[in-house]
Amino acid sequence: MFGQTEKEMKQQLNQMLSEVSQEINKNCPMPIDECTSIISTYGGMGMIMYNLHFDTSCLKELGMSSINEWEIYQTIAMKNTYCTDPSFQTFKDFDVKMIWKYLDLDGSFIAKIEFTNEDCQ
Repeated sequence: MFGQTEKEMKQQLNQMLSEVSQEINKNCPMPIDECTSIISTYGGMGMIMYNLHFDTSCLKELGMSSINEWEIYQTIAMKNTYCTDPSFQTFKDFDVKMIWKYLDLDGSFIAKIEFTNEDCQ
């Protein structure tokens, strides 16, 4: 990226994000665990967004009584992963916004969790 303008660097970054997203989408839907699966992703405009299905009938077996309780737990867990897992370092280096959008199995919105490098300071 040496010698490139900021516009060229952003274009190259967005192209890379799009390619990463396309590769993930080839394997979707992709189970993460028995309650969650990635249904699609989007990469571009300085972000990666994961669209996920979450089976809310799993709340009880997870020891949670509400979606709000699950969302608080999930936000903490995802932030810890994003901020400490070395596999996210490139995204943090280029200040890529990471978004996880959760939908119930019927397509109803559950939660949207997002982080950037600034959230790890």
